[in-house]
Amino acid sequence: MMRKQIAKVNNADPKRPVVEFQDINAFKDDLNSFKDGTRIWVTLEKHYNKRSLSQNSTIHWYIHMICEETGHDEEFMKEFLAKKYLTVSMLDQDGNEQADPETGEVMTRVRGTSELNVVEFMMFMDKIWMWANDFLGMQLPQPDPEMRK
Repeated sequence: MMRKQIAKVNNADPKRPVVEFQDINAFKDDLNSFKDGTRIWVTLEKHYNKRSLSQNSTIHWYIHMICEETGHDEEFMKEFLAKKYLTVSMLDQDGNEQADPETGEVMTRVRGTSELNVVEFMMFMDKIWMWANDFLGMQLPQPDPEMRK
């Protein structure tokens, strides 16, 4: 699914928020590229920055400590944790789960950590922290609260 930032909301007057397009002509061109009758989704959602360097450093630190405890290779552990916590259903263009035509099984994929925004990455880190605590009995350091922004 193609996603791109095309506008920002200006809330200078809270009673009348305004959508400010970065390039209204490019937006119109995108709309005109669809054939008449084509169904499209236009979604408004809050924009979050991509994961921070601090988050990235902390996750590698966590994985390193987990590997020291378990004896596993860091690449293996990174893939294991991503598969465990970042597996999502594959969706069709209408947002419905895709199923394997032969088995009917819902198809999945593992999201890359580079796809995550700051909030999603923090949730991923929290799950790893809880898993290490509950499953391995490890007390990983709490991440810096500034990473939650």
